[in-house]
Amino acid sequence: HVGIALGERATEAARRAADLVVTDGSIEAIGRVVLEGRGLWRSTRDAAALLVGGNLGEIGFTVITALLDGQSPLNTRQLLLTNLLTDVAPALTIAARPPQHHDASLLERQRPDAGVGAALERDIRRRGAVTALTAWVARGLARQRGSTAPDTVGLASLVGSQLAQMALADRSDRTTILAALGSYAGLVAVLRQPALAAAFGCGPLQTTDLVQASLTAALGALAAGARAGPSGREPLRL
Repeated sequence: HVGIALGERATEAARRAADLVVTDGSIEAIGRVVLEGRGLWRSTRDAAALLVGGNLGEIGFTVITALLDGQSPLNTRQLLLTNLLTDVAPALTIAARPPQHHDASLLERQRPDAGVGAALERDIRRRGAVTALTAWVARGLARQRGSTAPDTVGLASLVGSQLAQMALADRSDRTTILAALGSYAGLVAVLRQPALAAAFGCGPLQTTDLVQASLTAALGALAAGARAGPSGREPLRL
């Protein structure tokens, strides 16, 4: 429940008691504010689902592989590198992107709490499971074909899957896509330079390894779904 005072002609008592003062007296501004607020909330929700789901995927990949093989596929430096590439530029662009006013009809139908609770938890679990499974499959395939650095292939697929999911979260936002591509290019630059790769405890990554990691990451991102935010059924009423 929000008290609103319209225009400069509103009484002093009304302006002091109101939670929101519309200075130009335009009631249409209230609708624009509601849409902008819902757009910002959806961006924050998407960023939370991607970040938490991706981190759960990292934990799942590490734990499952350690239980099956008796050793962790990722060291501390590699986990820090993963978080640096996935939790900074791409995630920030999603959380801070401007509201998508071209999708106003969806925002009008979408309740503010439509994407939280059980819906958000399902999205996080799905993204976490897909991210972990993608990296685990990429690592297993690399081992089967005799790669000299299967753990590094798993790392590349783990990071690539998260970045691809972020890029697909809003394909109309060029900034997010460029941030995801730039982060993945930074990962490739690290893994293709022997000195940098060795500094992070990574093995030599061949072209075949990189192609396999990129393909599995793309497939994993498509499996996770381009967007998870469910829309509510109740229309916006002013």
